[in-house]
Amino acid sequence: MGPGSEWTSRSAGPRRPGGGTAGGRQRARFPTGLETRDIQILQALSEGASASAVGQRLGISERTVRRRMVAVCAQLGAKNVVEAVAIAVRWDLLE
Repeated sequence: MGPGSEWTSRSAGPRRPGGGTAGGRQRARFPTGLETRDIQILQALSEGASASAVGQRLGISERTVRRRMVAVCAQLGAKNVVEAVAIAVRWDLLE
C-alpha cells in the first residue's frame, strides 16, 4: 500500500454526483470537508478516549479510527491528532 492510499479506499459504495452514495445514504459533510463520523471521532478523542475506546464506542475498528485520523489531519493541515483536535475546537466543530 503506497503513501496516501489508505485515504482512497472507502467501502461506502460508488459515489454519486452531489456527494451521496449508490445506496442512497448521504454522508453529512462540514465546510472543512470532514464527515460526521470524523467529528464524532475527534469529539471522543478530545474527551481523552483512546483509539481503541473510540472504535468500541462507535462500532468501528481501532484501525479505522487511526486511518480516519490520518485523513483528518491531512484535511485540517494538522501535524498530529492533538493539533487536529485543537483546530476542531477553534473552529467550533466539537461540542
